[in-house]
Amino acid sequence: MPYLHCTKLSADTYEARIKDEYDFDKDFEKKWSFILDIEGKFDIPEDLLGQLGWKDNDLLEWFETRSEEFLLVKIVK
Repeated sequence: MPYLHCTKLSADTYEARIKDEYDFDKDFEKKWSFILDIEGKFDIPEDLLGQLGWKDNDLLEWFETRSEEFLLVKIVK
């Protein structure tokens, strides 16, 4: 299942790279930037959601890996 490796670029902007649980070290070609809005919600681009197979109402979990880096993973119910 794909997930996002996210790195903080500024106070409210993050860079996301698609990763896969079976190929953690392989970078996919495209990177995305997204914003953490005033309510603390991520504004993830629709094309990125589509490529991951995620929807707006999916439950996502955040796993901090290092300072200013985290993984964003879809929780399958």
